[in-house]
Amino acid sequence: MRINGAQVFTGHRFEPLDVHIEAGRISKLTPASAANSSAEDFDALGCYLIPGMIDLHTHGYGGMDVMQGEEAIRHMARGLASHGVTAFLPTTVCATAEDTRAALRATRAVAQSPQSGAIALGSHMEGPFCNPARAGAQPPECMYAPSLDWLMEVCDGDPRVIKMLTIAPELPGAEAVCRALAGRAILSAGHTDATAEQLLTAAQWSVSHITHLFNGMNPLHHRQPGVAGAALSDERFSVQLIADLVHLHPAILKLVSAAKGPDRCVLISDAMMATDLSDGQYSLGGGVPTIVKDGVARLPKGNLAGSTLTLDRALRNMILSVGIAPQDAVRMASVTPALLLGDPERGHIAPGARADLALFDDTWSIVRTWVEGECFT
Repeated sequence: MRINGAQVFTGHRFEPLDVHIEAGRISKLTPASAANSSAEDFDALGCYLIPGMIDLHTHGYGGMDVMQGEEAIRHMARGLASHGVTAFLPTTVCATAEDTRAALRATRAVAQSPQSGAIALGSHMEGPFCNPARAGAQPPECMYAPSLDWLMEVCDGDPRVIKMLTIAPELPGAEAVCRALAGRAILSAGHTDATAEQLLTAAQWSVSHITHLFNGMNPLHHRQPGVAGAALSDERFSVQLIADLVHLHPAILKLVSAAKGPDRCVLISDAMMATDLSDGQYSLGGGVPTIVKDGVARLPKGNLAGSTLTLDRALRNMILSVGIAPQDAVRMASVTPALLLGDPERGHIAPGARADLALFDDTWSIVRTWVEGECFT
């Protein structure tokens, strides 16, 4: 098949090209043509074609939550593909060892035997090694001191399923866990009360990422910069941004984008099960009561509890509401997460790459998605 006439993202800019796909891979790129040559071809004139987006932080979709198990994650995979996401990290919440083990087993099963939709690459464990002082919507009763023994127990002795670990680096035991996972997983500071100095020390243990910047951490102060200040000022750190225009003001999104650049910013959804559903009562992690009103998820006491954001809307918000250049926003959603994961299969449109693609119209609304050449709308 061939996708004809789109403005194709080629790494740092858009070019009018035809993208040829064979056996789930991009076979070649040719100058844009005017017409389809077969019934399988798709006319994309006036649209933007980008590498499939990768969501490193998502808890749920369409009434399902990662903590509910394998079928829930497969349901998420199908739904996320309709929003331009071609790969994702099913994200756990702070939970008991038993529940965490079940979620990791489910993620491993989906990763090893993918079906239809976005590909689950492995787990993002958002806790339980978090600081209760910065619990946010996470259950503090399920936050534990970092322990390598606990971690190895819940992953059945095989930590390869863990692609990202959120951890509060100021907690006793954090250094040992981080050093054990260094080079195996992305180590991300989050739900943390660390000082700037503590975070910079943690960089020596391979902590290099920040979970949902500004949320779940101490605030930025001009004499106490904390995690946010240290991350913004040190090029070793990349940061997650929830671009729903609720978690972060547009001015902050613009500020962070300017400070870090597109190769150190990652757009995430932090989505929970109410995503793509109506307002009402839901839960986070299958057990934390959550109220969604006007599309915003909160605990009954008012804390934000994840989001109902999808990555296609995050990309659109960054371009149209924040004023980020399209090529930079695309890097944040597609290229940078692939680079962080060390995944050469994803994040670019070139001969030999996977045919994982997302097509947007001229208003940056999603048109359709291809995962290894399979089409989703």
